[in-house]
Amino acid sequence: MVALSKYGNGVPFKRLESLQQPLGMPLPATTQWDLMAAAVKLIRPVLEELIRQAAQGSVMHNDDTGMRILRLTREPGDKRTGTFTSGIVSMVGAWTIALFFTGWKHAGENIAEVLKQRARELPAPIQMCDALSRNRPKLEGVEPLMANCLAHGRRQVVEVVDNFPEECRLVAQAVVCGSGCGPATQ
Repeated sequence: MVALSKYGNGVPFKRLESLQQPLGMPLPATTQWDLMAAAVKLIRPVLEELIRQAAQGSVMHNDDTGMRILRLTREPGDKRTGTFTSGIVSMVGAWTIALFFTGWKHAGENIAEVLKQRARELPAPIQMCDALSRNRPKLEGVEPLMANCLAHGRRQVVEVVDNFPEECRLVAQAVVCGSGCGPATQ
């Protein structure tokens, strides 16, 4: 229950402790952390298998977002100051596998780590992401077919649709992306 509340619903350990207080059985946040640290050793093989399977996907989406983390141990000499959570969604046959990585690596570095597990005999996957260079994997041997999403550019066209309705309609209808772009007038 602790793992589901913390990682499935994003409830911090301190909040879980305070929710348990009225029930007369509070589990200290430090004890909850110890339980999760022990559990991660048991479920690590599951994560590794999910990563291996996601690497076999025919279409992969990736992006990252900045995160605030109080403390994150960095490797010596690391000049980076940002922390990110990268999401990688892989379409493997009828299955969709979603992976999330939080740390100092960008989405392209994280997807490169996933693609190291890809079977060599498979064709290159289609990678859907925005056109930021940090979303591209830098990995020898696997060169995904890049299908850059144009949603960011499309949004700027939509912002000026009242001033240039015909031109914007043509541009917005021509932009096709896999990230839920709606009709040209949205």
